[in-house]
Amino acid sequence: MKTMKNKKGSTMSTLLLLLVVAAVLCACVNGNGGKVPRTADTTTNDEIKGTLYSLQEAYDRGFLTKADVMLIVYFLDDSAFEVVPVTVDGEVWVMDDFVPQIETPALTMLDQKTINNMKMAFYLKHRQGLEDAIQYEKNNGSIDKNTSEIDTISVDSFLGKYNDFFAIQMSSSLFEYGTGNFFENVASVEWSQFTPQIIIYTALSLEENDE
Repeated sequence: MKTMKNKKGSTMSTLLLLLVVAAVLCACVNGNGGKVPRTADTTTNDEIKGTLYSLQEAYDRGFLTKADVMLIVYFLDDSAFEVVPVTVDGEVWVMDDFVPQIETPALTMLDQKTINNMKMAFYLKHRQGLEDAIQYEKNNGSIDKNTSEIDTISVDSFLGKYNDFFAIQMSSSLFEYGTGNFFENVASVEWSQFTPQIIIYTALSLEENDE
């Protein structure tokens, strides 16, 4: 009888232990939607808020006004000209000078978190090219093997914030940029553009922007 009692007690203890383990596992699943909790330094692409547009695309989508474009170009070149047709057929053009009455933006106005998000957005947009380029550089011994793609990306200039949209210039040391200039025209605003080109960044997702 004593032996049977010990066996029964052992069985009951085992069942209780299994029930406790099951309850803990159930709580973990319900609390995290069935997903394994992420560590503090793990980030998924879904958590990264940030989208890059060309200046033309941002204007066409209605994210920027013509006045915004004038300001951006002025802060890029210290001058901006609106090209205005003065005849019906548009063959004659005049240049109208423009001077903003607001503070000139500076790169120091951007906080580090925003800059990091901009770099991540640039990386995601050019991911394949950056990964191919950095692998080539590492294979040739021209870059430290511990260097990441993000390390090669920089925000070169800040040209102002317009509502939720930042006008910036960005580049990567892995990419080659031409040294010449070329004419750009957005919203009848014309300027001489040197690379890298103007980029419009927003922390809003594409879906939020399209709503």
